[in-house]
Amino acid sequence: MSSKKISKLKTFLAFEVPVLNQLSGINPYISQMGFVTFAYNPNFSSWISLILATVYLLGLISSIFYIHRFTPRSILLIGGIWISMCCFVIGISFILIKSYSNVFWIIIVFGIALVAINGATFVAA
Repeated sequence: MSSKKISKLKTFLAFEVPVLNQLSGINPYISQMGFVTFAYNPNFSSWISLILATVYLLGLISSIFYIHRFTPRSILLIGGIWISMCCFVIGISFILIKSYSNVFWIIIVFGIALVAINGATFVAA
């Protein structure tokens, strides 16, 4: 393969993972996290929106420090892979939540990680 084809392939892969994440249905879950949290832990649900917004902002600000060291394509590709893994863990956790009530906290942690990575890859996009 020529270097031009490889470059196009890398660009396609860098944008494919975030696009597939958009189609996975995780965004409605993240935007409605307060309602989902209320079903399992009513006391924590009032804080989750503030936590998610703060983590997103910190992820966005942190991207200023590494945007000059890495190419936007590599940031999007690595961020997309991590976002996909977070979505996978959240999906598996929802399957297991009926059996294990502590899985709820795994969903919260990986949801926060997903928001942080999404914020960190925003500047590169």
